[in-house]
Amino acid sequence: MKLTPPLPRIFLARHCMSSWNILGKLQGKIDIPLSEEGKKQARGILPLLEPLEIDRTYTSPARRAIETARIYVDHLKIPLDTHEGLRELDHGDWEGLSLEELMDPDRHSFSRWRQDPSLLEIPGQGESIHEARQRVVNALRQIASRHPGEGLLVVTHLHIRALLLCALADRPLRDFQSCSERSAEPMPVPEEQVRRLVSGKTP
Repeated sequence: MKLTPPLPRIFLARHCMSSWNILGKLQGKIDIPLSEEGKKQARGILPLLEPLEIDRTYTSPARRAIETARIYVDHLKIPLDTHEGLRELDHGDWEGLSLEELMDPDRHSFSRWRQDPSLLEIPGQGESIHEARQRVVNALRQIASRHPGEGLLVVTHLHIRALLLCALADRPLRDFQSCSERSAEPMPVPEEQVRRLVSGKTP
């Protein structure tokens, strides 16, 4: 009789504040490092991580994510790996613009895109929202399958975590904005959602 491997415990976290987060500018693929405020924010999250029994951390290859994760793993004394599939969404021509500019409906479609990114393409984007959703689901499935029974902290980005939360809960992309949790604190993935992910039932 074949035994089923134990499920990992997965926690999804967003990177802490970069200087562009503080300035209210959209980063996307632009590789902005963590700010001093972000480093302080990460240290403040450490007491929340200690009781979670995390065995390993995976992070997006972006500097702001790696620097956040490094603070965590140095404190917890656990391994750190990067995964290309956790990289931030390509925000095309919107990258580098302020959120104040982007929210002007006469100049940009950003506010309508946030309400349902499946209905609009980002101008200048090289990856569709559906491709990005599949990429991050595949990445998380790979990570979960490699580490049965372990506690896994996954550090990624605002919109990537929103895509994952929608996919894991089988929610449509019109719920994208409500899944866009700005907090950097770790969010546990329910066991049943992990089971569906590992079994390949998460689309």
